[in-house]
This record gives sequence, structure tokens and C-alpha cells, in this order.
Amino acid sequence: MDTRVLILTLPSAVILALLVAHSLRALPRPRALAFWIAVIAYGLARGLALELVIGRGLESSFPYVIHEPLLPVFGVPLQELAGWAIVCYLGWWLGWRLAKLGNPAPGPPLFVQVAWACLFLGAVSWAVESAAVAAGWWHWSLTVSSPLWINVPFIGLVDWFFVGIDFLLPFAALTAPALKRQPLRWLALLAFPLHFSGHLFVERVSGAFPIPVFHLIHWLLLGAAFWLAMRSRVVDDAFSAAAPRLDRLAISGLAIVLLDIVVVEFFVVRQPELWPSLVPCIAVALQALRPAIAYGVAAAGALLGLWLPALFLAAVPAAAAWLLGAARRRRSWMPAAAMVLLGAMAYWVHAASARREARLVAGLDRAIAARDAGDLAAAVELLERAAREHAGSHVPRVLLGEIYYRTDRLAEARAAFREAVRIKPSEIRSLRHLAVIDLRTGRAESAARWAGEGLAIEPEDNQLAYLASRATGRPPEALQARLATLDADQIRSLAGLAFEVGDKEFAAALLDRGIERWPLDRWFHRTKVMLSLAARDRWSAGRALDAWLSRLPEDREAQELARRLAAAGGENR
Repeated sequence: MDTRVLILTLPSAVILALLVAHSLRALPRPRALAFWIAVIAYGLARGLALELVIGRGLESSFPYVIHEPLLPVFGVPLQELAGWAIVCYLGWWLGWRLAKLGNPAPGPPLFVQVAWACLFLGAVSWAVESAAVAAGWWHWSLTVSSPLWINVPFIGLVDWFFVGIDFLLPFAALTAPALKRQPLRWLALLAFPLHFSGHLFVERVSGAFPIPVFHLIHWLLLGAAFWLAMRSRVVDDAFSAAAPRLDRLAISGLAIVLLDIVVVEFFVVRQPELWPSLVPCIAVALQALRPAIAYGVAAAGALLGLWLPALFLAAVPAAAAWLLGAARRRRSWMPAAAMVLLGAMAYWVHAASARREARLVAGLDRAIAARDAGDLAAAVELLERAAREHAGSHVPRVLLGEIYYRTDRLAEARAAFREAVRIKPSEIRSLRHLAVIDLRTGRAESAARWAGEGLAIEPEDNQLAYLASRATGRPPEALQARLATLDADQIRSLAGLAFEVGDKEFAAALLDRGIERWPLDRWFHRTKVMLSLAARDRWSAGRALDAWLSRLPEDREAQELARRLAAAGGENR
């Protein structure tokens, strides 16, 4: 097992043990047991729902893929179940503490706790995801819309945020003593199926209302959760019976989460520039534990001008606390005003996104038309403009890289493909091109890394398997075993790739295999002759040409090449 996986697995086991111990002492025993059973069931249901909705319903790839999954249960890796359990419990506990700060008696409002838990889940996701993706534990197949998010697509933060609505909201509503005799609490169970089934509807509502249906459901659920937080007076003082010393168990669990992220960022992937993603997570935790310190840290950072995006997000808890407090004090108009503001924000975000998408598609269409017409200079100009204007799209970078590569501008091609991979880490074409470029320019170690990243995403990719073996100098044993199953097109592309990176011996072997399996395919014969001529090996070219003519005697190109070789041989004599 990869030692990097142990760095994730062992601390997770310790954290889980600490939090289970905390729950059994801090909560009524039945509610504590119900939480752990329910969160495991939720993790399984969530994994199966992803398969049904994304895999079967939309026939698309998973938004994220875990590498080296441990002990999958019904296809859901054990570390994924443990991760959801840990962050859900920490989110609930921190949400309770944050809600209690502004409501000392008779206790913190139930749905305010859920709102705070959602905020913590979104914050911790940024820190965990940025480190885990950099370490190669899993990857997102979605695009990272902005470099500010550091390896994490924005939908990843939204995904974690909504765990609070999918799971904590129904769990808290069903188990809170204050709602025990209210049948309406069962309505909370609709949040999870409504959210996930909504993902089947990806089209926009209309041109005039450009919000995709599944995003509209996101906004409606978000509005419902905030409305309940602002209006509901239901109290749930869940952890109040626990002795203050028990908090050390939960605090230790949270500290290990943060410490593990720091270890990964500084000592495993050695990318300390990732650590600003920790700031929002620390800010939410500190505001729950020591508010004065949290505000002091945020103020000092703001004055120094450090990591402004992270500090901006770190200020969200304070802003949310003010909004919730104001709404609960001015119950008549503040909640309605907040809902109107939320609706306006939803429309503005998606209308702006629709306009950007339309401009991007139009620009790409013009660039592709110019490229296909042979006007590469115009195509490059249009694609460079699209790349500048649409920082969150990998497509213009990929197209630019392909044009640069085709015109032998390898440095520019490499830069374009690297940018495409930064935006979309699962962009296989770009990873393959990067491996080829680095092999051609003598960067074998870097080529092996790019090919390895690609194989972690597509382990059955024959071209990446070959590039990895070529870069490391090891024989492609796994690829050799698969050669018999490759079709003619796959053999052609692999032979072309081998020739491209200077491996003429393997290219010739693939051509021989192609001629043996498809003796009437003129491409293999012609390429074998051209490869020999390029190597100035007239004897091998003559033999390959004889084999071509013996199989396809009427082939005019073969006949013409035979005449030229004969004439050249006569002149040499």
C-alpha cells in the first residue's frame, strides 16, 4: 500500500475513535448510536445515488475518483464513509457551539446549528480536498473554475456544504426532543432524494430564466435551510449535558484533521502554497471555540493583505452570525429580504454564467473554423483571447496546445497543456501530450510523472502505459499482455506515438504485428516502408515493399515506390 494512503487512513481511524468516544459521553446514548448508524447509511446511500444518477441516469463519469480505495462496501470505499462520518460529527458539534454563542438560554436553535454545520463542511472541504488532490489520493473530473480554489472545483465545496442539508438537517429534525411529536419533521427526509434526483435535470429552465433545474433545486434547498435558521424557534441543546473536559476529545479530533493536512502539504506533496485553504476551516473552528482569537487573526491577516480570498471566506462566519442574529431580532422583514437577496443572487450568478458560456462557444467555433481552414495564426489569436477571457475553461488551452504542438512550438504547447491540467486535472489528452513533450525534450522524470497521473485516472490507457514505460526505462509488460486485444486503430496510434518519441524499434515491432494480423491493411505496409526509408535502410525498405506488393499487387502507390527504389538503386550503381 502507498505510504501516502496510510497518512490518510491511520489519522482517520484515530479521529473516528476520539469522536465516537466523545459522542457516547456527550449525547444521550441512543442518539449517539443513531448518529453513527445513520451517517454510515447516508455514506452508502450517497455513493449508490451517485452511481444511479451520474453513472446510469446521465451516463457520465463520476465527479471524483478515489485512488486505491480501501475495503469498498457496495462500491463505496471505507475511507469515504469514515470521512463523511468525521466531518459530519465535527460539523454538528461546531455548529452547536457557534449557535450557542448567540443564544445562551434556553439553548441554541436547531436549524441555526445546521446552518453553521453547513458552513464548516464547506470550509473543511477546501482544506481537505486541496491537500488530498495534490497528494494523489483522489482526483476531480470537473474543472477548477479559478486558480484561487487550489485544486478544488467550486462544486466540490458546494457538495460538502450540502451534506449538512442532505444529512444533518433530517437527522437533527428526526432526533431532536423538541420535534418528537411533530409529524412534519418527516418532511426533512425529502432533502436528500430531492437534491440527488434533481441532478438528472441539467437543462436550463428557459432562456429568460437561465438557471439549470438541478441548480434551482440547490438554491431552493439553501433558501429553505436559511429560512428555517432565521424563523424557527425550535431549540436543541444537544451537547449541553457533557462536561467541558469532554470537549478535549472533539478538539483533539479537529486538531488531528488540521495537522494531517499540514503534514501532507508541507512534507508529502511539498506545496506549502496550498495552506491558505486552511484559513477558512481554522476561522470557523476558532470562532466556535475562541471567537476573540479568531477575529484577531482575521483582522491581522486582512491588515497584512495576505491570502485575501481565504481571508474573505474566513470572514463569512462573522457576516453569517450578524445576518442570523439580525433576522431573529427583526422577524417581520429580514427573512423575506434575505430570501429576495438570495433569489437575486441566484439569477445573477447563472445569467452571468450563461453569457460567458455563449461567448466561449462562439469564440471556440470561430477558432476551430480558422484552424480547419488552415489559418493557424488566426486560430491561435482567437484561442489566446478565449483563454484570457475564460480563465475557468480548459478547452481553449487544449486546442492551443495541439496547434502549438503540431507546429513544433513545444515550449508554448507544454505551457498550454499544463494550464489545461491545472484547470481540469483529469484532462487525459493534455497529460498524454505533456508526457510526450517531456520525453522529446529529455525530461524523462517529468514525463513519467505526467504519465503516472494519467494512469491513475485511466489505468487502461495503452498510450499512457507505453509512455510511462518509455520514461522509466522499464519494459511495458502490462501493455505487451494487452497488445493481442488491440484493434487496428489502436495499434496505428500506438505505433505513431512510439515513432514520435523516437522509439523506432517498438514502432517497427507494432507495424510487424499489424501486418501479421491485418495483411491487407495498406497503412501498415506503407508506414513500414516509410520508416525504413527515414532510417535510410533501403534493404529493409525493399523487403517491406516486396511484402506490400505480394499482398496488394495492384496498389498504385506501392508500384510507384518500387519504380523509384529501382531507379535510385540503378543510379547508385
